[in-house]
Amino acid sequence: MIKKLIILSFFAISACSFSVNSIRHEPFLQPIKNMILPGYQTSDIEALNPSFKKLIEKTVRDLESLGYIVDIRATYRDSDYQNFLYGISKLTEKFLNRKITSVKGGESRHNKTFDGNPGSCAMDISPTGLSVSDQAKFYKDLIVISKKRGLKTGGTFRRTNPVWSEYDLGWDPGHVYMTWGSCKRGSK
Repeated sequence: MIKKLIILSFFAISACSFSVNSIRHEPFLQPIKNMILPGYQTSDIEALNPSFKKLIEKTVRDLESLGYIVDIRATYRDSDYQNFLYGISKLTEKFLNRKITSVKGGESRHNKTFDGNPGSCAMDISPTGLSVSDQAKFYKDLIVISKKRGLKTGGTFRRTNPVWSEYDLGWDPGHVYMTWGSCKRGSK
């Protein structure tokens, strides 16, 4: 049971990552996930709120100028997919002490729309090919760069986990987002 839960949670939250240089292309695994899992999720930056997209493109360019290869893991997800992740999170938290998300569908910045289309005010990113300590440096750089752009990251969340607590990072350091006020001004 626990092995199946681990596999399902990994499949639910993972995606084959890809460099920001090809961010308009879906990762290999995402279309398969969309066919077999409830709801819809994408990693396409076109699914971002236009104001947020401009800030994120600058943020990613800044990270690349520091030598990082940035992978986009998720941009928009609909409420059905968010609810699926929430359900998996309840199980992984109970059995593995590992939380994936704390919000239900419609409550996440990933679930926002703009002019009737996906318009996420959040994005999940990670670096490629780095050790955990080098990933921590990436996430600390992400915090500084995001703050300069008026964005926030899950690296500053008070709650943490065993991996990131060692580096004084919050439990979701690759989660970058607009504040609710900024998101509401640009979203409908």
